[in-house]
Amino acid sequence: MPNCDFYALAADCAAVLDFVFEQPGWTLVELASVPDQKLRTFRSTAEVRAAYPVGKRETHFQLHAPEMKGRVIARRINVNPGAVPGATHRYDAEGWGLIQLYFGAVRDGRLSRSHTNHNSLRRAQVWEPTVGGARDRVADWDFAAVTRISSRLNRFIRRLAVAKHGSVAILPAAHLAVEERRVAL
Repeated sequence: MPNCDFYALAADCAAVLDFVFEQPGWTLVELASVPDQKLRTFRSTAEVRAAYPVGKRETHFQLHAPEMKGRVIARRINVNPGAVPGATHRYDAEGWGLIQLYFGAVRDGRLSRSHTNHNSLRRAQVWEPTVGGARDRVADWDFAAVTRISSRLNRFIRRLAVAKHGSVAILPAAHLAVEERRVAL
């Protein structure tokens, strides 16, 4: 499962999102919907920023591109009465080959890591028999394409980095904030 951990503030997140939306056909879906709402699919950085305070609050997305085949499944999750006041359900985005794109945020003066990752073909095959319901089949996905797209995203993020904290890339706005002691890692 090729992953990429990185530190990013709002401007860095916007640069990553701009890259995502410059790629033909790539779409971003929220990992979990707002309670009692359908999953939202985003096609631009402006749409994401209008929906979420990216870089200011942890936000989680799934990335899909047509060449990956497969599809995004919206799985309904019923919530226990009272767990989310007034809500009855939400939806989660699922699919064996979806690429995670999670953005961290500053909490108590510390910047949490942002992250990309995806299932490998082997991992998906091992877990497929244990997952029931409406999820698609592993065979519906082109994992070579999933890996190519994930690698393209990870290369962009690593090239954008201006420093590292251990093995974790630090993107420009995050690096400046660390240097100016406005945030800690």
